[in-house]
Amino acid sequence: MNNHSDVMLECSDPRVSQVCFGVAVHVSQQLKQNVIYVDTTGGFTASRLLQMLQTETSDKEEQMAALQRIRVFRVFDVFSLLDCLFGLCSDGLQQASVGGGSVKAVIVDSVSAVVAPLLGGKHNEGMSLMSQVAGVLRTMAKDFNVAALVTNYVTRSSSGELQPGLGVSWSHIPRTRILLERLEEGTTAASSAAATADVSRSSLRSATLIKSSRQPCLIREEFDLQWWSRSKDQKTSGLKRKREEDSDS
Repeated sequence: MNNHSDVMLECSDPRVSQVCFGVAVHVSQQLKQNVIYVDTTGGFTASRLLQMLQTETSDKEEQMAALQRIRVFRVFDVFSLLDCLFGLCSDGLQQASVGGGSVKAVIVDSVSAVVAPLLGGKHNEGMSLMSQVAGVLRTMAKDFNVAALVTNYVTRSSSGELQPGLGVSWSHIPRTRILLERLEEGTTAASSAAATADVSRSSLRSATLIKSSRQPCLIREEFDLQWWSRSKDQKTSGLKRKREEDSDS
């Protein structure tokens, strides 16, 4: 069975891109594999990726090699997105391979930015285009054995329930859905530990698995967006502290 997967990150926080940057850095620097990053909001910055890489390695050659393994496409409408994805499926994934590695992740940040504007007046056309985007992403994940990661914003209903920004139809498409939420003071068991570590609570997030065909749902983890700004020693001590807290709980 192939290990392909398509994952949707749902979040009302614009800093969700930091998570996408972190995934790209991990795949390119730690796994030494190539990443396709499709930026639809203009939020991608190479300088931020370099900052993250500098916390992973001080070797400038390694930093540059990792950056070269991340290929960026900028598209600002759904038609350009479809052209980009279809082009990658035809021959772009092979051409994107650098230094012998293969493409292991395709990140679209964000799919809702280019699809949501079409789901209003021209509802039928918008739904058709959304289905095409979903179809090519799933085909890419399956045929090329890559992880397809897309971001989607969330809204709240009149009753306060969280809903995917692209509607219920889209929520049935990805095999895996992860909800990212900002943690406020007092809403997390880790808040006291975070305060001890002098971590700004504005950077604390939770990730909840709300759909999966492989794991039980509602698995929840807390993390800090500042993780990717810390040195290796700080990360090691942070992991050690977390293990101690987990063993005591």
